[in-house]
Amino acid sequence: MTTVLPRCVCPEEVEQLLDPKELFPEIEEILGTYSRRSDDVIQPLRSVMDMPECNGTLLSMPAYSKKHNVFSTKVLTLFPENTELPTIQGVIMMFDARCGKVKSVMDAASVTAIRTAVASAVATKYLVKGDAKVLAVIGAGTQAKSHCQVFSALFKYDKINIWNRTRANAERLAVELHGCGIDVTVCDSAQSAVLDADVICTTTNSTSPLLKKEWLKNGAHINVVGASSADKQELGVEIMQAAVVYTDSIEAALVESGDVIKSKVELFGEIGEVINGTKPAHKDQLTVFKSLGKGTTFYSSNNVYVSLLKLMNICVF
Repeated sequence: MTTVLPRCVCPEEVEQLLDPKELFPEIEEILGTYSRRSDDVIQPLRSVMDMPECNGTLLSMPAYSKKHNVFSTKVLTLFPENTELPTIQGVIMMFDARCGKVKSVMDAASVTAIRTAVASAVATKYLVKGDAKVLAVIGAGTQAKSHCQVFSALFKYDKINIWNRTRANAERLAVELHGCGIDVTVCDSAQSAVLDADVICTTTNSTSPLLKKEWLKNGAHINVVGASSADKQELGVEIMQAAVVYTDSIEAALVESGDVIKSKVELFGEIGEVINGTKPAHKDQLTVFKSLGKGTTFYSSNNVYVSLLKLMNICVF
């Protein structure tokens, strides 16, 4: 029997194949599908293994799609103190659901960065009232960069503010973004970054709240992307309890989100329910979208794989 090795997809290929504008409607669709709890998509809660002695975390996320006849597993490591290496590293393995054959292995960090930012953009589309003029991004890592890039591609802002606890990192990000044609303002404080912001994206690994309610505009919308475990927190209890809080998965948020668990907030619903028209979008109020990656992990990786095969003129399954 001839062994055919799986196709390996590097970060550069992922970035070429995943166009935010093309991915947006796909993520929108899969979020809606997930909230219908259809058996077309199966995605159990992720497994999280913290390693305190090395200040790292290992995450494992399996998913299955009947529509595409594929299942996948994403394995990520999170090492927030890395300086020479990325803080998020990992792989996504795609399998043929008919026989279990490994079809591809691709870089997970690049897929995750784009997919997460597009999911935030989908939530922003549904939860922001009118034309947003100012975007604020809190953080200066991979997710901060991808949110600036994706939001700039999908929306038009008059101003983008960024802030990070280590200003040098924010200034470095500003230089990188300028090289991509995106101009941002590095702010001296989180307060000055969000005071005039219509949309805010928090993208940090913080264990304590970064924002205060009195800093926020009436009707602001916040995408809470970081703090993806029960011991992490980006928003204070006052903000969470004052906001209408949406998530991509209520099941996951109740056990994985420190912002939700510590505030004991009642979740209003899933963004997929808003997409499906079964829950309203409270655009006149302060809104929060807590992103955990549920419902979209599979599709973004499958989208890369299908695009890759098409480019190689190979039949998709």
